Amino acid sequence: MSSNVDELNRGRPTVRDMIKEPGHLYPVGRLDKQSEGLMLLTNDGELTHQLTHPSFGHKKVYSVILEGLLPDEYIDRWRKGVYLDSQKTEPARINIIYKKDNETKLKVILREGKKRQIRRIAASFGFPVKQLIRLQIGSLTLGDLGPGDWKHLSGSEVQVLKDSTNK
Repeated sequence: MSSNVDELNRGRPTVRDMIKEPGHLYPVGRLDKQSEGLMLLTNDGELTHQLTHPSFGHKKVYSVILEGLLPDEYIDRWRKGVYLDSQKTEPARINIIYKKDNETKLKVILREGKKRQIRRIAASFGFPVKQLIRLQIGSLTLGDLGPGDWKHLSGSEVQVLKDSTNK
């Protein structure tokens, strides 16, 4: 590991440190330190590009718990797209799971992935994220994998991913 990588990670372990597989693996997207959920690593750079570039429109599904009761008008704005760094985000599908006990739980479906997008939008509304879990990337779901768990994809899972990028 280079010193630049060490400086970026500040000595913290990365997802790559957990996977003891030979060769170079590309992460498909990223999760910040406070988030959890599905991560996909692959040795196929083209597949990585096709799954991460917003022009391909692959969905990413998140379970999000916010501090406070997010008003419906903010949810409507989020669904239409909001401005981050002077650029409007793509519309998001948002389902309200519940609003109770001073928190709001949402299912958020994105087709793009700007850096810390969900956290930044929620914070801009004044409702910080308490929990963020990525449940799905394209056709792959987290299923019953827990934190730190991982598995090799089956041949059919890989083929479904590749087929979805050729549409």
